Amino acid sequence: MTNQRTGPLKFDTDDFQTHERLSAFCDGFFPRIVALDINKKGDRPFKARAALRMAGSVGIGEIVTSPADYARTPRTMRDGADAFVISLCRRGEGFSTFGDRSVSAYQAVVCDNARPQILTSVTDTAWWTVKLARARLSSLVPHADSLAGFVLDKHNVALRLLFGYLQGTAAIDMADGGLAADAFGNHIADLVALALGTRGDSRKIAERRGLRAARRSVILDKIDSGFADAGFSAASVAAALGISARYVHMVIEETGHTFSDLVLHRRLEKALALLLDPQRDGDRIADIAHEAGFTDLSHFNRSFRRHFGETPSGIRSRSSL
Repeated sequence: MTNQRTGPLKFDTDDFQTHERLSAFCDGFFPRIVALDINKKGDRPFKARAALRMAGSVGIGEIVTSPADYARTPRTMRDGADAFVISLCRRGEGFSTFGDRSVSAYQAVVCDNARPQILTSVTDTAWWTVKLARARLSSLVPHADSLAGFVLDKHNVALRLLFGYLQGTAAIDMADGGLAADAFGNHIADLVALALGTRGDSRKIAERRGLRAARRSVILDKIDSGFADAGFSAASVAAALGISARYVHMVIEETGHTFSDLVLHRRLEKALALLLDPQRDGDRIADIAHEAGFTDLSHFNRSFRRHFGETPSGIRSRSSL
């Protein structure tokens, strides 16, 4: 069922007096995720910042906290919530009492709301959290009931993709919900299932859906960050990600564009921005083309005119009038 929340739920202890912070976080905000007993550690005032958004029925949280214990106890378990929460450590150090396991940056731990467990932020810690209904995770991972306290290693490929997918989509507004939000939630659930070792048909579906979407997101990020490098190519992206160049092309073509088209578009947009920059008036067009990633000036000129309907020199002259 699609959640109809109108927008992300946000909290910041800076909005409260120091003596009100912990109670506001523990009693006012966190029960909307799950009931917990939260106790700060050390002498410093408690600080936390959090945001929660829904992607279909999947809850995605972003939490930054000073040292504290987050305890699911017999008392708080009276709320009847039994969902799983996958807590992904973005930075800092955590510790789970279920299994007595440390959780370091780029690792993750499975929290089962139907079992007592304390997850401690030992240091100032940043977390992603992914909340999945018990029935949903159990349908994807049949051994889910035995996963409480299980720590996922940072070298787990699906977990690494999940980190990247959450970071790369953090700014996307899910307020309108609908099929797009449901699809995004499916992708997140697929990556969680793959990270936890799903098998059979569930694995095939997750690989075709969530894994593919996450890799597409990573490839698009690589294009955005690397297009201006003259040596940038599908082969270089494939080598960096440990996949084939053919797979890179195939995944991008599912967007309705080719890899080459996307790279060319970004290079042309960068060249246009440089040509329109008054501080770059003295730069040669050849130098601007090279800075945008072009190695062939003739190819640049043809592509620029085809895309913008005018030559680079014509655009520059008109902008200086």
